[in-house]
Amino acid sequence: MIAPLRTPARRIAVAIALSALVHLTLLWLPQFQPAHSKVTLPPLTVRLAAPPKPAQPPAQAKPSPAKPVLVKPVQPLAKPEAPPPPQAAAAAPEKIPDNAPDKMEAVVALPLPNQIQLDYAVYDGSGIFKTGELHRQLEIHGDNYMLQSVRRTTGLGKLIGSGQANQFIQLAQISHGKIDPHGLQPETFSEEKISAGGTQKKLATFDWAAKKILFLNGSQSALPDAAQDTLSATFQLSLLPVKNREIIPLAISDGEQIENIEFEIGAEETISTPMGELRALHLRKIHMQGIPYYEIWLGVEYRLLPLKLRWVDGSGAASEEIVISDIRIADK
Repeated sequence: MIAPLRTPARRIAVAIALSALVHLTLLWLPQFQPAHSKVTLPPLTVRLAAPPKPAQPPAQAKPSPAKPVLVKPVQPLAKPEAPPPPQAAAAAPEKIPDNAPDKMEAVVALPLPNQIQLDYAVYDGSGIFKTGELHRQLEIHGDNYMLQSVRRTTGLGKLIGSGQANQFIQLAQISHGKIDPHGLQPETFSEEKISAGGTQKKLATFDWAAKKILFLNGSQSALPDAAQDTLSATFQLSLLPVKNREIIPLAISDGEQIENIEFEIGAEETISTPMGELRALHLRKIHMQGIPYYEIWLGVEYRLLPLKLRWVDGSGAASEEIVISDIRIADK
């Protein structure tokens, strides 16, 4: 131990001296705070807001149509108004259904609106269990049209098809072309089917100058007059006169081939839909016995737009139904 601190008295004296030195130092040094000391602020009681902007008269919106995107729906449109009730027409032969009356009402085809949105519910063959949803939209700009369709499997449909590689999850179609007083004239039709087994694509190009239709695999076929694709055909039916007619012939391509089809016109019926009871004109594809076919119901009060589609298998049993759930149209 250091000699000066060997006795208790000396150690006490040294401690007192050091304490006094420390106190004097603190009294004379300037006050300071550590640079990174945390300061707790009181909670905010007033929230700042931007001052209100001066009121300005609303500017007139200028239409600027943009190219539609397949997976992005357009803005909701107004509910369509029903046209005046059609007048009775002269007697016409009736084929479907078998017990239908031998007379049908005359249904007048009207020009298509500039914008159409159609939403459908997809059911199984019983028409009870919902298996999917379908959205279709039409845009007309000048003499050009764009048709888009997206169908998705939902709910029970996913459960039923979970073990099937060919059960599609989404089916997207696009039809683009010209429109004139005679109706739709497609230029291209594409289809993309996404399933558990992968993605399948189809493409058909309508070469009206050369009277040929070209397919994605490099094959081609003769192009009949007024030919349609799978998507445009249902809207083209809305434009064709059906008064006093039994049969409507139509050449339709599914993107891989083209087929001449005939629809027989049935009587007006009342069908049940999520929108309520609707008047519809019943059309059915003419087919050989034992061959699958499909039926279409066109809305009498909704410009003959397709309200319902039904697929029937070779045994005559319905395999699937698509029923309208919402209609939006705009003429401007």
